[in-house]
Amino acid sequence: MLVELVHHVVGVDPDRDWVIIVVIAARSSGVVAEGRFPATGDGYDDAVEFVDGHTSETERARVIEGSGSYGRGLAAALGHRGEWVIEFDRPMRKTEDGAKSALTP
Repeated sequence: MLVELVHHVVGVDPDRDWVIIVVIAARSSGVVAEGRFPATGDGYDDAVEFVDGHTSETERARVIEGSGSYGRGLAAALGHRGEWVIEFDRPMRKTEDGAKSALTP
């Protein structure tokens, strides 16, 4: 289990404009810190510094939603830094009419 390998799990939810970061204590599941950063090179740098301030490099894993889309740039940058990055993709939920959401007009 991940809790046996790291002290912190860093949840990352990127979208087109923002990256939301939540640092979680692995053993207690308690939120240590939360932050929101612009989805730009400078914003990614600020997000990395934010996480560095709340965790130890060798004792964390980052879980990024959509590392193949909006999270791609951040996931690549973290991978080049030697960070442990885990991809989390939400399965597509299609409705009977083929829409991606359960909300229908």
